[in-house]
Amino acid sequence: MSSWKRKALALFPEFDKSLRDKRYNIYQLYFDLFPLTLEAHRAEDDGFLRRAYGFAEWCMAQKAAEELWNSAGTCFYENLAVESELWHSIAPWVSPSIVANVRDLWRWRLGQDKSLKFERLIEHHEKPRHQETVFATGAILSL
Repeated sequence: MSSWKRKALALFPEFDKSLRDKRYNIYQLYFDLFPLTLEAHRAEDDGFLRRAYGFAEWCMAQKAAEELWNSAGTCFYENLAVESELWHSIAPWVSPSIVANVRDLWRWRLGQDKSLKFERLIEHHEKPRHQETVFATGAILSL
């Protein structure tokens, strides 16, 4: 089993059956994970958000595995920027390294002005939470 599937199984038991299917890929995981992440923002479910953002950031850090960083960028972070009503909730969970990596996606998707507004919100957020994710704490490494 691939490392991303092992980590996803440990982090997201609700996807157990899907993740055990050999045909299920990382893009499908993000299509399933994204709406649950939005729900977690609305419900203020910090535990789920720590896992979702940590997994996505871990995928972005896998520079030798294009499928992982590309899926995280295009199926997760790019779509988060479109959810402007949740920007204040999303902003604390996005690390500076993610901003640097997905800035061009946001500008393409949102346009220059909206993208800059979102980036500024992330950069100047009073309570950054991105340091609490399973990626930032290193917890994902042992999975």
